[in-house]
Amino acid sequence: MSEAYKMQVATAEEAHGAEVMVNVLAIQHNVKVFKNMGTKLMAVIKNNGYGMGLVEYARILLRAGADALAVGSYAEAMKLRSQGVDGELLLLTPILSVAHLKKLMERRVTLVLGGVRQMECVLEAAALCHQRPRVHVALDTGLGRYGFSPVELPRFISRAAEFDIEGTYTHFAAPYQDEALTRKQFKLFKQCVNVLKNKGVPTGRLHCCASGAALRFPEMRMDMIRIGSGLVGGVPEFYRYGLKKAWKLKAPVLRIRWVKAGERPGYGARTLLKRRTRVAVIAAGYADGIFMERADQHIFRLAPLSWMRYTVKTLLNGLTVWINDEPAKVIGSVGANYFMVEADKLEIDEGDMVELKSNPILLSQHLKRDYRFY
Repeated sequence: MSEAYKMQVATAEEAHGAEVMVNVLAIQHNVKVFKNMGTKLMAVIKNNGYGMGLVEYARILLRAGADALAVGSYAEAMKLRSQGVDGELLLLTPILSVAHLKKLMERRVTLVLGGVRQMECVLEAAALCHQRPRVHVALDTGLGRYGFSPVELPRFISRAAEFDIEGTYTHFAAPYQDEALTRKQFKLFKQCVNVLKNKGVPTGRLHCCASGAALRFPEMRMDMIRIGSGLVGGVPEFYRYGLKKAWKLKAPVLRIRWVKAGERPGYGARTLLKRRTRVAVIAAGYADGIFMERADQHIFRLAPLSWMRYTVKTLLNGLTVWINDEPAKVIGSVGANYFMVEADKLEIDEGDMVELKSNPILLSQHLKRDYRFY
């Protein structure tokens, strides 16, 4: 086993809280699934590598065959370079700081062009470090976040010769929810690309598919796909696409005791026990990044009605967490580092490490990551 993959097994003194187990074999498998789509693979590792740990996850992906990496912040890009992670690296966020842009260019980080003002900042930074900026040009086809809209394209075209254009891309607004809108955006993207080509502007690699679109719309994969959540098996119904879940959140059971009926244990005294109840204390909480949203799905991709139903159900019945794939009702309010559950039906004991369902991208960067082949 290489040094980079050396198991980080906690000692007895360290193993006192929650930790994330990262399945290297699952990541390698998922990379292969997307590589088999016949395009270049850009692995998106923003937000601490979707919870897998930024630097180590980047190394795993590159060794598994990812063609390029993409991050979401200046700090992430600089951290990767300072830790010796080489290769193609794209910063997806169009920042305006000339000083930061200059440092990024000096560290061979490819930039996104996302608007006229930011384009001018990039050119100013390029003049300071005497480089031609390497860029991917963002086109806004309806998401409305950043990128050149069709009416803004002439402003970019007038300065295009001053850039080394390595790619041109867009980002779909609702590939999971709205097929018609996705197809409309894809059509507009191709129209904008044709405008650039007709004006003699090189486009580099064309890419518009993140995980959802790459899985659902094969005809839109073009020259490259940008995959983030898909590489950790974090997309809805991941198993349908042959993907594997690449993480487990585990936490120790600190205490189990029987509490008599009529007691109100836990913060806020908000849970009245109507019967004698077996109560377990689990060493994890909102400071670790759990219970920040619905833990068993990606709430950001759910329809508003689904989220409303879940919210109402939670208010009426209380919060439920899944422990070792079994539901357990949370007692009282969730603390920063601990929570309690009704454990009558759970086969757990004090000292056990139990698995909790989680959204990996929300897990604290301070949690220990344990990289294993299993």
